[in-house]
Amino acid sequence: MQRSKKRWFQRIHPITASVLIGLAGFLLVYVILFNVVSPKRHVLTVGEIAGSTITATKEIEDEVTTQQRIDSARAQVESILKLDDTVTESVISQVQENLQLTADYRKKYQEMITLYKTPEMEVYLPPVSLCDEYTQALTVPNTISRDQASSILMVGETRLISFRAALLQLVDEKMSAGVRDAELQNAKTQILRDVQSVYYSVDAAYLPLAQALVEGCITENLFYDQEATEQARQEAQDAVQPVIYKKGQNIVVKNEIVTQAQYEVVSKLGLLQDDSIDFNLYLGLAIVVLLVFVNIFVYLFLLEREVLTRPRMLLLIVTVYVLVMGIGVVTRQLSIYLIPLQLGIFLMAILINRRLAIVCNASLAVLVGILATGDEGLLASGMFNILLVAVITGSIAVALSRSVNQRMSLVYTGLLVALMNFAAMFGIGLMTMSSIRETLTAALSFAGSGVLSALLAMGFSPMLESVFAVVTPQKLMELADSNHPLLRKLQTEAPGTYQHSLIVANLAEAAAQAIEADELLARVGAYYHDVGKLKRPYMFKENQFAAENPHDHMDPYVSAAVITAHTRDGVLLAKKYKLPPCIENIIRQHHGQTTAAYFYYEACKRAEAAGTTVDIADFTYDGPKPDSKEAAIIFLADTMEAAVRSMKKHTREDIENTVRKLIFTRLQDGQLENAPLTLAELEKITQAFVFALSGFYHDRIEYPDVNQVRSGAEKPELPPETPKEAGKPMERQETAKEQTT
Repeated sequence: MQRSKKRWFQRIHPITASVLIGLAGFLLVYVILFNVVSPKRHVLTVGEIAGSTITATKEIEDEVTTQQRIDSARAQVESILKLDDTVTESVISQVQENLQLTADYRKKYQEMITLYKTPEMEVYLPPVSLCDEYTQALTVPNTISRDQASSILMVGETRLISFRAALLQLVDEKMSAGVRDAELQNAKTQILRDVQSVYYSVDAAYLPLAQALVEGCITENLFYDQEATEQARQEAQDAVQPVIYKKGQNIVVKNEIVTQAQYEVVSKLGLLQDDSIDFNLYLGLAIVVLLVFVNIFVYLFLLEREVLTRPRMLLLIVTVYVLVMGIGVVTRQLSIYLIPLQLGIFLMAILINRRLAIVCNASLAVLVGILATGDEGLLASGMFNILLVAVITGSIAVALSRSVNQRMSLVYTGLLVALMNFAAMFGIGLMTMSSIRETLTAALSFAGSGVLSALLAMGFSPMLESVFAVVTPQKLMELADSNHPLLRKLQTEAPGTYQHSLIVANLAEAAAQAIEADELLARVGAYYHDVGKLKRPYMFKENQFAAENPHDHMDPYVSAAVITAHTRDGVLLAKKYKLPPCIENIIRQHHGQTTAAYFYYEACKRAEAAGTTVDIADFTYDGPKPDSKEAAIIFLADTMEAAVRSMKKHTREDIENTVRKLIFTRLQDGQLENAPLTLAELEKITQAFVFALSGFYHDRIEYPDVNQVRSGAEKPELPPETPKEAGKPMERQETAKEQTT
């Protein structure tokens, strides 16, 4: 079994290869940004002097200081006490009950006076039994002696009423204000003092009763409310604002003592040498970079899927990204605004297309923004400035790159982009920066970025063209130069073929312009499509110049082999002169799989006479059939030029009929089945061909004999309508053999 000649990477499916290239690009860009955003590690010791100033790489909370403030706020909230009204009511009720009991026994005492007191008696003392019964009836028993009870019962009713009112008022006021257990004795003392000092009308005899009631009845009614207290402390805690270090704010200042709180913050940021890495930082970076590449893949999949089927093109995109990142690592040492932001846009627009450049503009701005602000921490002001300038100037830079057809024109484009960068950054700086000097410095740096981007693009684009076999407008312009060695060779060794190629180039350019194909590629491809005839130029009729036609004495098989070989010979010359692959494809496909009809018919005649058969494959071009718009246009233009040139009459109607017939024939033969052309585009191509060919082969006037004019002979009558154009090449008539060859 014959071993495959394809290398291992050529046997991988294009989509699989594109995915692998995308993953490799993601890893390379991630590694570059990983090293940039990795913070500098420090050595700190609590209580020692800091050797350097450390700033926050992102917004972070000082948890230690915040917790201290929370503890202080909670401690300042006093315990909340709850007044128990039931206790208050119970105490007042008990005091009232004892006072009412006192009033009742005093009434009994008054009744006894009525019964037992005689006129001779000055005072009737309450009997011992009544005093004992009274003291036993009180709810605070054994606190009033018999003598005190006797004195109480003997006080007048008016004084008892005053005492009762005073005591109840004082007890109610004190209990309503609340009495805590720790303040209970002070509350009792205060009531008794107030009874003596404020209510002076109270008889001293009632003081023992007041003391007994206060000591026996007054109790605490203000209790600790744990739920309310905790709620109040929580509210105080919630009101505490966390201590936050803003990104870029100094955490530790050089030559100052390091506190525990500062140490904890620096450790949490992962800025200490013995700390673990900041996993969140690197995970977030990976997600952002991955989304950037996913964004590109989604765009390519939806709108430019052919790029995904060409791994080399995707590798070029990844290379541009890595190149911009690598150069950015170097230039950021001078200024973050000097990073060549537009380098990627220029390379994308020149090497691939402008639509992709616009899409990549935003993603490159994000990556360059991260690259630029690595030391300050992510999402710093520099990153937003870069993003804003990219949005403002990116699309204009892509539009300007459309007219870049020569290397030096990139410099002028770079100057225009530099001017836009300056204006955009100056406007942003006026809004966000503190001084005009700082604004001008940033704006000038951004202007330098535009010029640097253009110069680098001018230097890198030829190398990338060569490595990735990409054809740019600049490359095509170089190939279109008539001084190109291969074109010079064609002019000198096969001038007829060269003139034919010029006409085909004009036809192809007009048709490509009509359907918005790459007109420059169509023109340049037409210049080189017949370079294979240089191997045997004399074998082709346009180069014989009245010499004998060698095919008149050759076997049709040999003639067909010589004629059809010029596509293969052209490809070999294209490789020798290092023409781009797209030009090689045009050379290979410009005859498709058509047949050298004249020699095939000659062979058929001879075979019929000899009684043999002819294999049409021996007279068919190798192909393949045209697979691009430009190749199909040149395929048709080559056919039209030869056919129309051989016509006897060149009226517009005849030309149009011929063009339509030939296009229909090629379409019916399936020669255009691989070309991405619609019927509407074929109609536009037809109109472009007819218009151009009518200009090449218009009718001409018949000029009189010069000698007759000089001798005074009568001038021949001119046709009634003289064509507006003169001096075109005279008509030629070719045989079928000339058309074919």
